[in-house]
Amino acid sequence: MPAGSESERHSTVRRELGRLALGEGREVAATLYGTVIVMATLTDAYATEKHPAKLAAIVLSTSLVIWVAHLHAEGLARSIAEERRLTWADTARRMKALIRPLDSKAS
Repeated sequence: MPAGSESERHSTVRRELGRLALGEGREVAATLYGTVIVMATLTDAYATEKHPAKLAAIVLSTSLVIWVAHLHAEGLARSIAEERRLTWADTARRMKALIRPLDSKAS
């Protein structure tokens, strides 16, 4: 393994973690919105559930539903602008396009 590759890998990981945590460009708004959703979900759920794993599951499922709704809303806006019907295949393609880069970064 070349000497610089370990350092470069740590730098890349650090940069990606920072981007995921704080956002970059237009992602800043999405990061802030996501943080508000997570905090609101935790605040509400904590009233009836104290177990950390169950709270994490509640936050994860809520975030997933909001994310799919967001993708659907973007697709709907695009389909209205293009004067065509929105299909679930359009939304699924958008989900795959967003997930695919995450898969390649994990390798």
